[in-house]
Amino acid sequence: MAFTDPILALEHFVLNHRDYYLLISDYRMPGMNGLEFLQKVKETDTAVPCMLISALDVEDDGLFKNCGCVDKFLQKPIKITELILEVQMYAPHRRNHVSKNIELSNSSVL
Repeated sequence: MAFTDPILALEHFVLNHRDYYLLISDYRMPGMNGLEFLQKVKETDTAVPCMLISALDVEDDGLFKNCGCVDKFLQKPIKITELILEVQMYAPHRRNHVSKNIELSNSSVL
């Protein structure tokens, strides 16, 4: 799923958080910044890994260091191949969890 509005993205996440195994957010967004967004995400589901991407140097920001909501920070510009590698590192454990839940729910229906 992709969203250009963080409010809509958050609403979708809250309703469907069990279907997400990774969240990637930009720092600069309309309405709320990426840290605010990811803090709200973690209030709903602390297990979902969250990546923050930014062209700004936010790693030295006190809010960034103390938020506890960013599992991985990626500095822009980033090559698509690098992004894919990062996604592959964070996504598999959650994907297996989701797949097991789907298998369980399918077997209980049968």
